[in-house]
Amino acid sequence: MRFIRKGAAPRCLGVAQRTAKAEGGRPAPDDWKLLPGDCAAKVRRALWRDQSGLCAYCGVVIHRDGRDVPAASERAPAAGGMKIEHRLARSTHPEATLSWSNLLGVCVGSTVPKAQRHCDAARGAEPLHLNPTRLPDLVDRFRYDALGRVRPADPDDAAAAADIETLALNAGRLMANRATVIRALQAQLRQDDSVASLRRLLSEATTPDEDGRLPTFAPVAESYLRQKLRSRGQAP
Repeated sequence: MRFIRKGAAPRCLGVAQRTAKAEGGRPAPDDWKLLPGDCAAKVRRALWRDQSGLCAYCGVVIHRDGRDVPAASERAPAAGGMKIEHRLARSTHPEATLSWSNLLGVCVGSTVPKAQRHCDAARGAEPLHLNPTRLPDLVDRFRYDALGRVRPADPDDAAAAADIETLALNAGRLMANRATVIRALQAQLRQDDSVASLRRLLSEATTPDEDGRLPTFAPVAESYLRQKLRSRGQAP
């Protein structure tokens, strides 16, 4: 996970909030059904913008238009689908159903096979401890090893450990993809492991392209390279 700076909410979300208040007086989970017309699509696009095209939890690329791409097979599930996630579940926090600060864009999470489910697909309504919209140093709370496994940077960070478990962020598919990112970085660093090279690679991992998208699993590269710089006595 990485920090998400929330931009302006789509105007239609405010319309839905006012409609819900006028019709019911008290927020309810079903208020989500009050989104007018194409408002859900506008919310998806705004979330994509704020998250630079990456899932808020695992960092995989998600589609701007929000289309949910079904899994192609158990070996190679299709990537790119996007869902609107309520970080605080509607069933337990109805007051946050239409709250912009509570909405995140997440990947479909792979529903085939069941053992590979992750992110929202694994979480259900289980509570989360870390809010990526409130923690500027979030990326530094995780470490990734050569096998792509993620763990808390601080062994005593119970909140990070709990969210890794709840979101199944060590699902095999995610680990394999993260390991690919790390191997690619290691290959480049074998050619040039200077501080300048580390900073260049870090810039590439954290700078959106012309379309506003970060590289897939950018938080993995960012965490790995920031750790490398610190090991050299350099501030990231």
